Amino acid sequence: MILSIIIPVYNCQHLITRCVESIISQGVFNFEIILIIDGSPDNSLQVCKNLANKYQNIIVIEQTNKGTSTARNNGLNKAKGDYVWFVDADDYLPQGFFTKLFPVLENENDNVIAFNYQHITHQANTIERRYEKDQIITTKQFLSNRPVMFAATKIYNKKALGNHHFCDGLKNLEDLLFNVQFLCHQKYIHLLPHIGYVYDQTNEKSTSQNRSKRNLIKAATDSEIVHIFIRKEIENIDDNDMKSLLTKDLNFSIAGYLYSLMKFYNVKRLKKAINKYSKLGLYPIGNVSRLRPKLFVAVANCKHLFILYAYYYRCRHRLKFFFSKIHNRATYSC
Repeated sequence: MILSIIIPVYNCQHLITRCVESIISQGVFNFEIILIIDGSPDNSLQVCKNLANKYQNIIVIEQTNKGTSTARNNGLNKAKGDYVWFVDADDYLPQGFFTKLFPVLENENDNVIAFNYQHITHQANTIERRYEKDQIITTKQFLSNRPVMFAATKIYNKKALGNHHFCDGLKNLEDLLFNVQFLCHQKYIHLLPHIGYVYDQTNEKSTSQNRSKRNLIKAATDSEIVHIFIRKEIENIDDNDMKSLLTKDLNFSIAGYLYSLMKFYNVKRLKKAINKYSKLGLYPIGNVSRLRPKLFVAVANCKHLFILYAYYYRCRHRLKFFFSKIHNRATYSC
């Protein structure tokens, strides 16, 4: 039994060694690490080549910059493992996880294995413990508990994946689409109560942290593509319970998208998105299961009220930024 660990690398020359060493140091060696250099402009390629020279079970692949999805697909096509794990280069694994994981993998009975994770930001370091015991549950039970849809907190049976790949070109919400399209065809999921992943969001060079105009436009475009694909996937599902659960996931994601438009984009972009989603039948937003998102959806579904609030939010943000710059200049002058 081999585990293939697929790691796209972009602007991570200062973190990729930590990620790889956290895997190598687990003390279990029947795995391969596939590093895909996604046209990274820094020195990531040379760092990865040095790691490959140091450790025999590392493969390095180069591609032009096409994003995480295409990089993962290239890794998936090269993977020789019975199971695959999609890990991000700026994250790492906690010590001792493989000794708990590999006895489960060796049974080769599971199509999906999910586990808990640690979440690190500049503000906090928290343990996201969603699974309290080792158990196998139905996919419907899993989805009804509002799981995170990170690919990194799951390990997939490669044979069960078959020809299923990430949507080429996507750089945002690729995990959500990948999991929805795969999980809706699975009956069971194996849950492990262990912390298996450290999700580190302190990397300022991460694509997810980049708020440039180009990246914001790409994020908006990707979000619309993913929501349309998920809606089509849901329409082809015969099971009404599954359809209902995935529809709530879709609605929650749409709410998050409109919130991000209000927070990071201009109001013109928000209006455009609302009009487009209305024509697609994705707006007004449908039912979501959590209280705070429900309150946001109630406001967002009142189009004119929501746009008015978005104007207020953006104006307040600009004034705050303006006065902070004046304060900083005054302080500097003193």
